[in-house]
Amino acid sequence: MPAKLPVAKPHFGQPSWMVASDRVQARVTRTGGMMGPVSFDLGGRSVEPLAIAPWWNEPLKSVGSPLMQAMRGDFFCLPFGYDPKANPPVAPHGPTANAAWRIRSCNQDKKTSSISLAMRLTDGAHVDKKIELRSGQTAIYVSHTFNGLCGKQSFGHHPILRFSAGAKSGMVSTGPMRFGQVFPFEFEDPSKGGYSSLRTGAWFKALKRVPLREGGFTDLSCYPQREGFEDLVMIAHRRNALFAWTAVVHASQRYAWFSLKNPALLPSTVLWMSNGGRHYPPWSGRHRHVMGVEDVCSYFNLGRGPSVRPNPWQHRGAPTCLDFSGSGQTVIPIIFGVVAVPENYARVAEIQPVGDTIVLISETGQRVQTRIDLSFLSTNA
Repeated sequence: MPAKLPVAKPHFGQPSWMVASDRVQARVTRTGGMMGPVSFDLGGRSVEPLAIAPWWNEPLKSVGSPLMQAMRGDFFCLPFGYDPKANPPVAPHGPTANAAWRIRSCNQDKKTSSISLAMRLTDGAHVDKKIELRSGQTAIYVSHTFNGLCGKQSFGHHPILRFSAGAKSGMVSTGPMRFGQVFPFEFEDPSKGGYSSLRTGAWFKALKRVPLREGGFTDLSCYPQREGFEDLVMIAHRRNALFAWTAVVHASQRYAWFSLKNPALLPSTVLWMSNGGRHYPPWSGRHRHVMGVEDVCSYFNLGRGPSVRPNPWQHRGAPTCLDFSGSGQTVIPIIFGVVAVPENYARVAEIQPVGDTIVLISETGQRVQTRIDLSFLSTNA
């Protein structure tokens, strides 16, 4: 007789399942399959890097999308973003971030703990989500497996990280980047209570020097800063690497968050810096010290249409969509994790594979090591 599947229980306002190992405990919402909160055990202390929207316990009937009601942690978007011209209409970040997921299995043994969810998409396509934890590791292995999905699509992961209130408390870095760009249209409308600080459409070569709207430059590798503004940029990774990465060091809390991905599938990273720049509901100026570090195959957060049509990023050789075969299977894997760092650890400059581990090397040469199975990123049937 098959094991009885767990029931989703309310947690921060959302029916959620739990998956846990000896080092990680994660909740996963039924709505949108959002992973959060997540607690990592770093040897006698725990850290919770992922943010939960401050309105989680408020009625949001006037806001609309289930995504906004549940917004937290990490969730998968297909398509990534929102295209108001889409026909038929599609909710922001698509059904995978808004609709209800169905639990398929929940397993635990001495080596792994996992939960598998499923969702049926349109036109006979379906997607399976699997979240796996491994004994002794402070990492989360996430995969989305698509069957029957046709045509070109944009997609991506949407982890939302919280930062402490102190200015520049987090240090942000990525693997070798080809180029970056500020959102190419007006990201916020002051007449509606939204404000941005970066120069619209500006191209840049390094996070440490990005043009400001009013002139001069700012350093996006330190956060929080630019209080009262909402900004979004995207960077392109080198595609010939074994893996691409992003990292955020919280020196005062002595840990680093990282994501590892296959750049052939997730070639870019969107940084959404939300620091009190939206004064309309439900944001109301209170969504602060938060950053989305979002690994994508998309043209910013502009939805499927602009991502599949010719755009400046495609002209520069950066893919903004993937052509799904319809008859085959496509797997999108990613690894999230944390690692303890010593006091005064600097920004991550490099992540190197060493055997069954990765080594995070800081700008000053400090090294920390953690177990990771990088072969997971090449999983694709």
